[in-house]
Amino acid sequence: MTPWILQALNGLSMGALLFLLASGFTLTFGLVRLVNLAHGGFYLLGGYLGLSMLRLTGNFWLGLLAGGFGIVVVSWATDRFLIRRTRDNVLGQVLLTVGVAYVIADVCLLTWGGNPLRIPQPEFARGPIDLPGGLVYPRYRFLLIALGGDSEPSTGPDFCRGAVPEEGE
Repeated sequence: MTPWILQALNGLSMGALLFLLASGFTLTFGLVRLVNLAHGGFYLLGGYLGLSMLRLTGNFWLGLLAGGFGIVVVSWATDRFLIRRTRDNVLGQVLLTVGVAYVIADVCLLTWGGNPLRIPQPEFARGPIDLPGGLVYPRYRFLLIALGGDSEPSTGPDFCRGAVPEEGE
């Protein structure tokens, strides 16, 4: 029975990760009514910026802030100078944001190379966690499940309930 429970936990952790990635697209389209297919490229660039700051300073939290702040600046500039020109043209938004995603991916490939780079786990996420029934599970994956569940609006905080306009408004 233990392998089934561990596989279920692995599925939950992967689902939580996919939820965190997909929620950006959902919130962007739901709140702003903008089809932004470049959000995956923004995640990619934010990860690389955070990794670079982490390697430079050795501080996980500073890397997290640098990645987030860098993406705020890049996404603001993208919206201000590119996307606003296509506000009423959904097909134009799709083509533009896919092109932005390609540009971001190529810049990342040119800057950081094509080999996979790993972000070292912070101290608080290292090691195993003991679960009931004698199960041992990686703390990092368990924290990912908790973060994904806490971010989901129906089970977590009500930070965006009622923020999506009703049809016809």
